[in-house]
Amino acid sequence: MFDWTWPGPTITYVIPWYGPHIPGGAEMACRRSAEELSVRGVPVEVWTTTAGGLSSDWSQPAFAPGCSTVNGVAVRRFAVRPRRAEAFDALNTRLLAGETLSLRDEAVFVREIIGSDTLEQAIVAERAQRIFIFIPYMFGTSYWGAQLARRAFLIPCLHDEAYAYMHLYQLALGAAHGLIFHAPAEERFAHQIGVVGRKPTVCLGVGVETGYTGDAARFRARFGIHAPFVLYAGRRDATKNTPLLFAGFRHYREQGGTLQLVCIGGPGEALPADLVAQGAAHDLGFVGVAEKFDACAAASALCQPSLHESFSIVLMEAWIAGTPALVHSDCTVTREFCAMSGGGLDFRDAEGFSRQLSAIVADAENARRMGAAGRAFVLANYTWDTVLFAPTGVFASCYMTTRIHMMTAALAPGDAIGNYIQSLVPILRDFGFAVSLYADLSNDNYPLAHQFSHSYRPTGDDLLWLHYSIYSDNIRWLRESPISRLSTRRMFARPTSSTAMMPGWRISAHAARLRSIPLRPTST
Repeated sequence: MFDWTWPGPTITYVIPWYGPHIPGGAEMACRRSAEELSVRGVPVEVWTTTAGGLSSDWSQPAFAPGCSTVNGVAVRRFAVRPRRAEAFDALNTRLLAGETLSLRDEAVFVREIIGSDTLEQAIVAERAQRIFIFIPYMFGTSYWGAQLARRAFLIPCLHDEAYAYMHLYQLALGAAHGLIFHAPAEERFAHQIGVVGRKPTVCLGVGVETGYTGDAARFRARFGIHAPFVLYAGRRDATKNTPLLFAGFRHYREQGGTLQLVCIGGPGEALPADLVAQGAAHDLGFVGVAEKFDACAAASALCQPSLHESFSIVLMEAWIAGTPALVHSDCTVTREFCAMSGGGLDFRDAEGFSRQLSAIVADAENARRMGAAGRAFVLANYTWDTVLFAPTGVFASCYMTTRIHMMTAALAPGDAIGNYIQSLVPILRDFGFAVSLYADLSNDNYPLAHQFSHSYRPTGDDLLWLHYSIYSDNIRWLRESPISRLSTRRMFARPTSSTAMMPGWRISAHAARLRSIPLRPTST
Protein backbone atom coordinates (compact mmCIF):
# COMPACT_ATOMS: atom_id res chain seq x y z
CA MET A 1 0.00 0.00 0.00
CA PHE A 2 2.85 2.40 0.84
CA ASP A 3 5.84 2.80 -1.49
CA TRP A 4 8.76 3.81 0.73
CA THR A 5 11.22 4.36 -2.12
CA TRP A 6 13.09 7.49 -1.05
CA PRO A 7 14.65 9.78 -3.68
CA GLY A 8 15.85 12.51 -1.35
CA PRO A 9 18.80 13.18 0.97
CA THR A 10 19.13 12.05 4.58
CA ILE A 11 16.29 13.21 6.83
CA THR A 12 17.92 14.68 9.93
CA TYR A 13 15.91 15.36 13.08
CA VAL A 14 17.35 18.01 15.42
CA ILE A 15 16.23 17.91 19.06
CA PRO A 16 17.86 19.18 22.27
CA TRP A 17 18.13 15.71 23.91
CA TYR A 18 17.54 12.20 22.69
CA GLY A 19 17.37 8.65 24.03
CA PRO A 20 14.97 5.83 24.87
CA HIS A 21 14.88 6.78 28.55
CA ILE A 22 14.38 10.53 28.10
CA PRO A 23 10.74 11.44 28.87
CA GLY A 24 8.50 13.87 27.03
CA GLY A 25 5.94 13.85 24.24
CA ALA A 26 8.07 15.67 21.66
CA GLU A 27 11.04 13.50 22.59
CA MET A 28 9.05 10.29 22.10
CA ALA A 29 7.52 11.52 18.84
CA CYS A 30 10.97 12.35 17.45
CA ARG A 31 12.56 9.08 18.58
CA ARG A 32 9.80 6.81 17.32
CA SER A 33 9.47 8.71 14.01
CA ALA A 34 13.20 8.28 13.36
CA GLU A 35 13.07 4.60 14.28
CA GLU A 36 10.05 3.90 12.10
CA LEU A 37 11.55 5.72 9.10
CA SER A 38 14.76 3.74 9.53
CA VAL A 39 12.83 0.45 9.58
CA ARG A 40 11.20 1.46 6.28
CA GLY A 41 14.56 2.04 4.62
CA VAL A 42 14.46 5.85 4.63
CA PRO A 43 17.90 7.33 5.45
CA VAL A 44 17.48 9.13 8.76
CA GLU A 45 19.73 10.52 11.48
CA VAL A 46 19.24 12.42 14.72
CA TRP A 47 21.42 15.35 15.74
CA THR A 48 21.21 16.35 19.38
CA THR A 49 23.24 17.63 22.31
CA THR A 50 24.97 15.83 25.15
CA ALA A 51 22.29 16.94 27.66
CA GLY A 52 20.19 14.38 29.50
CA GLY A 53 16.69 15.85 29.25
CA LEU A 54 14.43 18.72 30.26
CA SER A 55 14.78 18.09 34.00
CA SER A 56 18.56 17.59 33.91
CA ASP A 57 21.32 20.16 34.32
CA TRP A 58 21.77 21.09 30.66
CA SER A 59 25.36 22.17 31.21
CA GLN A 60 26.41 18.77 32.57
CA PRO A 61 26.81 16.18 29.79
CA ALA A 62 24.85 12.97 30.22
CA PHE A 63 26.32 11.56 27.00
CA ALA A 64 29.67 11.82 25.27
CA PRO A 65 29.87 13.91 22.10
CA GLY A 66 30.20 11.96 18.87
CA CYS A 67 28.36 9.36 16.84
CA SER A 68 26.50 6.27 18.01
CA THR A 69 23.57 4.06 17.00
CA VAL A 70 20.42 4.00 19.15
CA ASN A 71 17.75 1.42 18.28
CA GLY A 72 19.02 1.28 14.69
CA VAL A 73 19.17 5.08 14.22
CA ALA A 74 22.42 7.00 13.69
CA VAL A 75 22.74 9.63 16.43
CA ARG A 76 25.28 12.45 16.49
CA ARG A 77 25.71 14.38 19.75
CA PHE A 78 27.20 17.86 20.12
CA ALA A 79 28.48 19.61 23.23
CA VAL A 80 26.22 22.22 24.83
CA ARG A 81 27.66 25.72 24.58
CA PRO A 82 28.42 27.59 27.83
CA ARG A 83 25.37 29.41 29.13
CA ARG A 84 24.29 31.64 32.01
CA ALA A 85 21.64 29.45 33.57
CA GLU A 86 20.75 32.02 36.23
CA ALA A 87 19.92 34.65 33.58
CA PHE A 88 17.72 32.23 31.66
CA ASP A 89 15.97 30.97 34.81
CA ALA A 90 15.14 34.51 35.93
CA LEU A 91 13.59 35.37 32.56
CA ASN A 92 11.73 32.06 32.38
CA THR A 93 10.24 32.69 35.83
CA ARG A 94 8.98 36.07 34.68
CA LEU A 95 7.42 34.53 31.56
CA LEU A 96 5.65 31.82 33.53
CA ALA A 97 4.33 34.51 35.88
CA GLY A 98 2.64 36.23 32.93
CA GLU A 99 5.12 39.02 32.21
CA THR A 100 5.96 40.19 28.69
CA LEU A 101 9.67 40.38 28.00
CA SER A 102 11.32 43.25 26.17
CA LEU A 103 13.03 42.46 22.88
CA ARG A 104 16.39 42.77 24.63
CA ASP A 105 15.32 40.26 27.27
CA GLU A 106 14.04 37.92 24.57
CA ALA A 107 17.47 38.06 22.94
CA VAL A 108 19.06 37.01 26.23
CA PHE A 109 16.47 34.24 26.65
CA VAL A 110 17.13 32.62 23.27
CA ARG A 111 20.86 32.94 23.76
CA GLU A 112 20.94 31.37 27.24
CA ILE A 113 18.51 28.51 26.58
CA ILE A 114 20.16 25.23 25.58
CA GLY A 115 22.11 25.36 22.31
CA SER A 116 25.29 24.13 20.69
CA ASP A 117 27.88 26.02 18.66
CA THR A 118 29.27 22.85 17.09
CA LEU A 119 25.76 21.66 16.17
CA GLU A 120 25.09 24.96 14.41
CA GLN A 121 28.40 24.75 12.57
CA ALA A 122 27.57 21.24 11.37
CA ILE A 123 24.14 22.40 10.14
CA VAL A 124 25.78 25.14 8.05
CA ALA A 125 28.36 22.72 6.67
CA GLU A 126 25.78 20.11 5.58
CA ARG A 127 22.60 22.10 4.93
CA ALA A 128 22.78 21.50 1.17
CA GLN A 129 22.97 17.71 1.61
CA ARG A 130 20.26 17.10 4.24
CA ILE A 131 16.61 17.64 5.02
CA PHE A 132 16.53 19.14 8.52
CA ILE A 133 13.50 18.75 10.77
CA PHE A 134 13.59 20.66 14.07
CA ILE A 135 11.46 19.76 17.11
CA PRO A 136 10.16 21.46 19.27
CA TYR A 137 10.26 25.18 18.49
CA MET A 138 11.41 26.90 21.67
CA PHE A 139 14.85 25.42 22.37
CA GLY A 140 18.02 26.90 20.95
CA THR A 141 18.67 23.80 18.84
CA SER A 142 15.57 24.75 16.84
CA TYR A 143 15.66 28.55 17.16
CA TRP A 144 19.22 28.95 15.92
CA GLY A 145 19.51 25.74 13.92
CA ALA A 146 16.41 26.26 11.78
CA GLN A 147 17.52 29.74 10.77
CA LEU A 148 20.93 28.43 9.75
CA ALA A 149 19.50 25.48 7.83
CA ARG A 150 17.48 27.92 5.70
CA ARG A 151 15.23 25.25 4.16
CA ALA A 152 14.07 24.02 7.53
CA PHE A 153 10.98 22.07 8.46
CA LEU A 154 9.78 22.70 12.00
CA ILE A 155 7.55 20.52 14.15
CA PRO A 156 6.75 23.24 16.68
CA CYS A 157 4.61 21.29 19.21
CA LEU A 158 2.85 24.62 19.58
CA HIS A 159 0.22 25.55 22.12
CA ASP A 160 -1.13 28.63 23.84
CA GLU A 161 1.73 29.51 26.20
CA ALA A 162 3.92 32.50 26.95
CA TYR A 163 6.75 31.36 24.67
CA ALA A 164 4.46 31.29 21.62
CA TYR A 165 3.88 35.05 21.91
CA MET A 166 7.55 36.02 22.10
CA HIS A 167 8.49 38.20 19.14
CA LEU A 168 11.71 36.34 18.32
CA TYR A 169 10.02 32.93 18.37
CA GLN A 170 7.25 34.17 16.10
CA LEU A 171 9.85 35.48 13.65
CA ALA A 172 11.64 32.13 13.70
CA LEU A 173 8.41 30.20 13.16
CA GLY A 174 7.48 32.53 10.34
CA ALA A 175 10.86 32.02 8.65
CA ALA A 176 10.67 28.21 8.59
CA HIS A 177 10.33 26.66 5.15
CA GLY A 178 7.51 24.40 6.30
CA LEU A 179 5.55 23.61 9.47
CA ILE A 180 4.34 20.16 10.55
CA PHE A 181 1.48 20.13 13.04
CA HIS A 182 0.18 17.41 15.31
CA ALA A 183 -3.47 18.47 15.50
CA PRO A 184 -5.97 20.74 13.70
CA ALA A 185 -6.29 22.93 16.79
CA GLU A 186 -2.51 23.44 16.86
CA GLU A 187 -2.54 24.50 13.21
CA ARG A 188 -5.40 26.93 13.84
CA PHE A 189 -3.48 28.47 16.74
CA ALA A 190 -0.44 28.95 14.47
CA HIS A 191 -2.63 30.82 11.99
CA GLN A 192 -4.12 32.83 14.84
CA ILE A 193 -0.75 34.15 15.99
CA GLY A 194 0.30 34.80 12.39
CA VAL A 195 3.29 32.48 11.89
CA VAL A 196 2.06 30.38 8.96
CA GLY A 197 1.82 32.76 6.00
CA ARG A 198 1.94 30.92 2.68
CA LYS A 199 4.53 28.32 3.64
CA PRO A 200 3.87 24.58 3.17
CA THR A 201 2.06 23.02 6.15
CA VAL A 202 1.15 19.45 6.98
CA CYS A 203 -1.17 18.37 9.81
CA LEU A 204 -0.25 14.80 10.64
CA GLY A 205 -0.33 13.87 14.28
CA VAL A 206 2.03 11.31 15.78
CA GLY A 207 2.21 7.61 15.09
CA VAL A 208 0.88 5.42 17.88
CA GLU A 209 1.99 1.91 18.80
CA THR A 210 -0.88 -0.31 17.65
CA GLY A 211 0.75 -3.72 18.00
CA TYR A 212 0.34 -4.00 21.78
CA THR A 213 -2.58 -5.82 23.36
CA GLY A 214 -2.94 -4.58 26.91
CA ASP A 215 -3.48 -7.29 29.53
CA ALA A 216 -5.43 -6.05 32.56
CA ALA A 217 -4.98 -9.28 34.51
CA ARG A 218 -1.22 -9.18 33.98
CA PHE A 219 -1.09 -5.60 35.29
CA ARG A 220 -3.05 -6.49 38.44
CA ALA A 221 -0.86 -9.51 39.12
CA ARG A 222 2.33 -7.53 38.52
CA PHE A 223 1.48 -4.58 40.80
CA GLY A 224 -1.06 -6.06 43.22
CA ILE A 225 -3.71 -3.43 42.44
CA HIS A 226 -7.04 -5.24 42.16
CA ALA A 227 -9.51 -2.40 42.77
CA PRO A 228 -10.85 -0.36 39.81
CA PHE A 229 -8.82 2.80 39.18
CA VAL A 230 -8.39 5.93 37.08
CA LEU A 231 -4.97 6.25 35.41
CA TYR A 232 -2.66 9.23 35.01
CA ALA A 233 0.53 8.87 32.92
CA GLY A 234 3.22 11.56 32.74
CA ARG A 235 5.03 14.26 34.66
CA ARG A 236 3.32 15.60 37.78
CA ASP A 237 3.54 19.38 38.18
CA ALA A 238 1.60 22.58 37.62
CA THR A 239 2.50 22.72 33.91
CA LYS A 240 0.66 19.42 33.45
CA ASN A 241 -2.22 20.60 35.68
CA THR A 242 -1.91 17.63 38.04
CA PRO A 243 -2.89 19.73 41.10
CA LEU A 244 -6.37 19.89 39.56
CA LEU A 245 -6.31 16.12 39.02
CA PHE A 246 -5.55 15.56 42.70
CA ALA A 247 -8.21 18.06 43.79
CA GLY A 248 -10.78 16.46 41.49
CA PHE A 249 -9.94 12.96 42.66
CA ARG A 250 -10.19 14.00 46.30
CA HIS A 251 -13.62 15.55 45.56
CA TYR A 252 -14.68 12.32 43.84
CA ARG A 253 -13.68 10.23 46.87
CA GLU A 254 -15.44 12.63 49.25
CA GLN A 255 -18.62 12.14 47.24
CA GLY A 256 -18.46 8.40 47.82
CA GLY A 257 -16.50 7.34 44.75
CA THR A 258 -14.58 4.08 45.10
CA LEU A 259 -12.08 4.21 42.24
CA GLN A 260 -8.41 4.47 43.13
CA LEU A 261 -5.82 6.66 41.39
CA VAL A 262 -2.76 5.09 39.73
CA CYS A 263 0.06 7.29 38.43
CA ILE A 264 2.84 6.08 36.14
CA GLY A 265 5.77 7.99 34.66
CA GLY A 266 7.16 11.17 36.12
CA PRO A 267 9.24 12.71 37.53
CA GLY A 268 7.39 15.35 39.51
CA GLU A 269 5.54 16.13 42.69
CA ALA A 270 4.72 13.41 45.16
CA LEU A 271 1.16 12.16 45.39
CA PRO A 272 -0.93 13.73 48.18
CA ALA A 273 0.10 12.03 51.43
CA ASP A 274 -3.48 11.62 52.68
CA LEU A 275 -4.58 9.78 49.54
CA VAL A 276 -1.54 7.50 49.70
CA ALA A 277 -2.16 6.80 53.41
CA GLN A 278 -5.75 5.80 52.63
CA GLY A 279 -4.55 3.37 49.98
CA ALA A 280 -6.46 5.42 47.39
CA ALA A 281 -3.46 6.58 45.31
CA HIS A 282 -0.44 4.67 43.96
CA ASP A 283 2.75 5.94 42.33
CA LEU A 284 4.30 3.20 40.17
CA GLY A 285 7.00 5.40 38.64
CA PHE A 286 8.39 4.63 35.20
CA VAL A 287 7.14 1.40 33.63
CA GLY A 288 7.92 -0.42 30.41
CA VAL A 289 5.93 0.01 27.21
CA ALA A 290 4.05 -3.28 27.63
CA GLU A 291 3.30 -2.44 31.28
CA LYS A 292 1.98 0.97 30.21
CA PHE A 293 -0.50 -0.63 27.81
CA ASP A 294 -1.42 -3.17 30.50
CA ALA A 295 -2.16 -0.25 32.84
CA CYS A 296 -4.34 1.40 30.19
CA ALA A 297 -6.25 -1.84 29.65
CA ALA A 298 -6.83 -2.28 33.39
CA ALA A 299 -7.97 1.32 34.00
CA SER A 300 -11.61 2.36 34.12
CA ALA A 301 -10.55 5.68 32.55
CA LEU A 302 -7.46 7.73 31.71
CA CYS A 303 -7.27 11.35 32.87
CA GLN A 304 -5.29 13.85 30.79
CA PRO A 305 -5.73 17.14 32.71
CA SER A 306 -3.11 19.18 30.84
CA LEU A 307 -4.10 22.52 29.35
CA HIS A 308 -1.11 22.65 26.99
CA GLU A 309 -0.98 19.75 24.56
CA SER A 310 -0.21 19.74 20.86
CA PHE A 311 -1.18 16.07 20.52
CA SER A 312 -1.09 13.80 23.65
CA ILE A 313 0.36 10.40 22.84
CA VAL A 314 -0.89 8.89 26.09
CA LEU A 315 -4.47 9.77 25.16
CA MET A 316 -4.11 7.79 21.93
CA GLU A 317 -2.45 4.89 23.74
CA ALA A 318 -5.35 4.67 26.19
CA TRP A 319 -7.76 4.56 23.26
CA ILE A 320 -5.75 1.78 21.59
CA ALA A 321 -6.36 -0.18 24.81
CA GLY A 322 -10.10 0.62 24.55
CA THR A 323 -10.12 2.91 27.60
CA PRO A 324 -12.27 6.08 27.72
CA ALA A 325 -10.67 9.40 28.63
CA LEU A 326 -11.23 12.52 30.68
CA VAL A 327 -9.60 15.70 29.34
CA HIS A 328 -9.64 19.36 30.31
CA SER A 329 -12.29 21.51 28.64
CA ASP A 330 -9.82 24.34 28.02
CA CYS A 331 -7.29 22.21 26.13
CA THR A 332 -8.60 22.62 22.60
CA VAL A 333 -6.49 19.81 21.17
CA THR A 334 -7.54 17.01 23.53
CA ARG A 335 -11.13 18.24 23.82
CA GLU A 336 -11.49 18.21 20.03
CA PHE A 337 -9.96 14.74 19.82
CA CYS A 338 -12.61 13.51 22.25
CA ALA A 339 -15.37 15.22 20.28
CA MET A 340 -14.10 13.89 16.93
CA SER A 341 -13.69 10.33 18.17
CA GLY A 342 -16.44 10.05 20.78
CA GLY A 343 -13.78 8.54 23.02
CA GLY A 344 -14.08 10.68 26.14
CA LEU A 345 -15.55 13.46 28.24
CA ASP A 346 -14.19 16.81 29.34
CA PHE A 347 -14.17 18.72 32.65
CA ARG A 348 -13.08 22.17 33.80
CA ASP A 349 -12.85 21.98 37.61
CA ALA A 350 -12.68 19.52 40.49
CA GLU A 351 -16.44 19.16 40.70
CA GLY A 352 -16.66 18.54 36.96
CA PHE A 353 -13.95 15.89 37.17
CA SER A 354 -15.84 14.11 39.92
CA ARG A 355 -19.11 14.27 38.01
CA GLN A 356 -17.68 12.98 34.70
CA LEU A 357 -15.68 10.19 36.34
CA SER A 358 -18.80 9.08 38.19
CA ALA A 359 -20.71 9.05 34.90
CA ILE A 360 -18.14 6.74 33.32
CA VAL A 361 -18.29 4.37 36.29
CA ALA A 362 -22.10 4.38 36.38
CA ASP A 363 -22.58 3.32 32.74
CA ALA A 364 -20.16 0.53 31.90
CA GLU A 365 -21.68 -0.08 28.46
CA ASN A 366 -21.28 3.56 27.45
CA ALA A 367 -17.72 3.53 28.77
CA ARG A 368 -17.03 0.49 26.59
CA ARG A 369 -18.49 2.28 23.54
CA MET A 370 -16.34 5.35 24.18
CA GLY A 371 -13.20 3.25 24.46
CA ALA A 372 -14.03 1.37 21.24
CA ALA A 373 -14.73 4.63 19.41
CA GLY A 374 -11.38 6.03 20.55
CA ARG A 375 -9.58 2.91 19.34
CA ALA A 376 -11.24 3.09 15.91
CA PHE A 377 -10.27 6.78 15.66
CA VAL A 378 -6.59 6.07 16.33
CA LEU A 379 -6.44 3.13 13.92
CA ALA A 380 -8.00 5.24 11.16
CA ASN A 381 -5.71 8.25 11.60
CA TYR A 382 -2.52 7.59 13.56
CA THR A 383 -0.78 4.41 12.48
CA TRP A 384 2.91 4.93 11.69
CA ASP A 385 2.45 4.29 7.97
CA THR A 386 -0.34 6.88 7.77
CA VAL A 387 1.55 9.52 9.72
CA LEU A 388 4.98 9.12 8.11
CA PHE A 389 4.11 8.57 4.46
CA ALA A 390 2.59 12.00 3.74
CA PRO A 391 5.52 14.13 4.95
CA THR A 392 8.08 12.09 3.02
CA GLY A 393 6.25 13.12 -0.15
CA VAL A 394 6.32 16.76 0.96
CA PHE A 395 10.03 16.59 1.75
CA ALA A 396 10.87 14.93 -1.56
CA SER A 397 8.93 17.44 -3.65
CA CYS A 398 10.20 20.52 -1.80
CA TYR A 399 13.83 19.48 -2.11
CA MET A 400 13.77 18.75 -5.81
CA THR A 401 15.38 21.54 -7.80
CA THR A 402 13.13 24.34 -9.06
CA ARG A 403 14.59 26.55 -11.78
CA ILE A 404 14.27 30.32 -11.63
CA HIS A 405 14.83 32.29 -14.84
CA MET A 406 15.93 35.81 -13.86
CA MET A 407 15.67 38.39 -16.65
CA THR A 408 16.60 42.06 -16.84
CA ALA A 409 17.54 44.75 -19.34
CA ALA A 410 21.26 44.82 -18.70
CA LEU A 411 23.86 43.27 -16.43
CA ALA A 412 26.95 45.30 -15.58
CA PRO A 413 29.25 45.63 -12.56
CA GLY A 414 28.27 48.56 -10.34
CA ASP A 415 24.73 48.86 -11.68
CA ALA A 416 22.05 48.81 -8.96
CA ILE A 417 20.07 45.96 -10.53
CA GLY A 418 23.28 44.06 -11.28
CA ASN A 419 24.39 44.39 -7.64
CA TYR A 420 20.99 43.24 -6.46
CA ILE A 421 21.01 40.16 -8.70
CA GLN A 422 24.62 39.38 -7.86
CA SER A 423 23.67 39.31 -4.18
CA LEU A 424 20.51 37.32 -4.70
CA VAL A 425 21.69 34.49 -6.97
CA PRO A 426 24.12 32.66 -4.64
CA ILE A 427 21.69 32.65 -1.75
CA LEU A 428 18.83 31.43 -3.96
CA ARG A 429 21.10 28.63 -5.09
CA ASP A 430 21.93 27.87 -1.47
CA PHE A 431 18.19 27.54 -0.85
CA GLY A 432 18.08 24.84 -3.53
CA PHE A 433 16.95 26.80 -6.57
CA ALA A 434 18.65 26.42 -9.94
CA VAL A 435 19.06 29.96 -11.30
CA SER A 436 19.60 31.06 -14.91
CA LEU A 437 20.29 34.70 -15.88
CA TYR A 438 19.09 36.46 -19.01
CA ALA A 439 19.67 40.05 -20.17
CA ASP A 440 19.11 42.15 -23.29
CA LEU A 441 22.58 43.62 -22.91
CA SER A 442 25.57 42.60 -20.83
CA ASN A 443 29.02 43.72 -19.87
CA ASP A 444 31.77 41.18 -20.47
CA ASN A 445 33.14 41.88 -16.96
CA TYR A 446 29.89 40.90 -15.20
CA PRO A 447 30.91 38.11 -12.77
CA LEU A 448 27.92 35.76 -13.16
CA ALA A 449 27.29 33.56 -16.21
CA HIS A 450 24.29 34.70 -18.24
CA GLN A 451 22.56 34.49 -21.62
CA PHE A 452 20.80 36.92 -23.93
CA SER A 453 17.04 37.35 -23.43
CA HIS A 454 16.17 36.20 -26.93
CA SER A 455 17.56 32.73 -26.10
CA TYR A 456 15.09 32.24 -23.22
CA ARG A 457 12.58 29.42 -23.64
CA PRO A 458 10.02 28.60 -20.92
CA THR A 459 9.81 25.01 -19.74
CA GLY A 460 6.31 25.16 -18.29
CA ASP A 461 7.42 24.15 -14.79
CA ASP A 462 9.56 26.97 -13.49
CA LEU A 463 9.53 30.62 -12.44
CA LEU A 464 10.27 33.64 -14.61
CA TRP A 465 11.44 36.55 -12.46
CA LEU A 466 11.59 39.74 -14.49
CA HIS A 467 13.48 42.70 -13.05
CA TYR A 468 11.52 45.24 -15.03
CA SER A 469 13.19 48.32 -16.45
CA ILE A 470 11.89 51.09 -18.70
CA TYR A 471 14.88 50.38 -20.96
CA SER A 472 13.79 46.83 -21.80
CA ASP A 473 11.06 45.37 -23.99
CA ASN A 474 11.32 41.89 -22.49
CA ILE A 475 8.20 42.63 -20.43
CA ARG A 476 6.43 40.72 -23.20
CA TRP A 477 7.57 37.48 -21.57
CA LEU A 478 5.28 38.19 -18.62
CA ARG A 479 2.33 38.25 -21.01
CA GLU A 480 3.40 35.38 -23.24
CA SER A 481 5.05 32.90 -20.88
CA PRO A 482 2.80 30.04 -19.70
CA ILE A 483 4.78 29.47 -16.49
CA SER A 484 4.65 31.09 -13.06
CA ARG A 485 5.71 34.73 -13.18
CA LEU A 486 7.10 37.30 -10.79
CA SER A 487 8.01 40.91 -11.53
CA THR A 488 10.22 43.33 -9.59
CA ARG A 489 9.39 46.81 -10.86
CA ARG A 490 12.35 49.16 -11.11
CA MET A 491 11.20 52.22 -13.00
CA PHE A 492 14.11 54.34 -11.84
CA ALA A 493 17.24 52.80 -10.33
CA ARG A 494 20.09 55.01 -9.18
CA PRO A 495 23.38 53.75 -10.65
CA THR A 496 26.10 53.11 -8.12
CA SER A 497 29.76 52.24 -8.24
CA SER A 498 29.49 50.30 -5.01
CA THR A 499 29.62 46.52 -5.07
CA ALA A 500 28.05 46.23 -1.61
CA MET A 501 25.75 43.26 -1.29
CA MET A 502 22.11 43.35 -0.29
CA PRO A 503 21.67 42.45 3.41
CA GLY A 504 21.49 38.68 3.82
CA TRP A 505 18.31 38.67 5.90
CA ARG A 506 16.41 40.47 3.12
CA ILE A 507 17.60 38.00 0.51
CA SER A 508 16.65 35.10 2.76
CA ALA A 509 13.20 36.60 3.12
CA HIS A 510 12.93 36.76 -0.69
CA ALA A 511 13.92 33.12 -0.99
CA ALA A 512 11.49 32.01 1.70
CA ARG A 513 8.64 33.83 -0.05
CA LEU A 514 9.57 32.25 -3.39
CA ARG A 515 9.13 28.86 -1.78
CA SER A 516 5.46 29.69 -1.15
CA ILE A 517 4.75 30.19 -4.88
CA PRO A 518 2.91 27.07 -6.13
CA LEU A 519 5.54 25.76 -8.54
CA ARG A 520 5.73 22.27 -9.93
CA PRO A 521 9.19 20.98 -8.93
CA THR A 522 11.46 19.54 -11.59
CA SER A 523 14.53 17.36 -11.34
CA THR A 524 16.32 19.22 -14.15
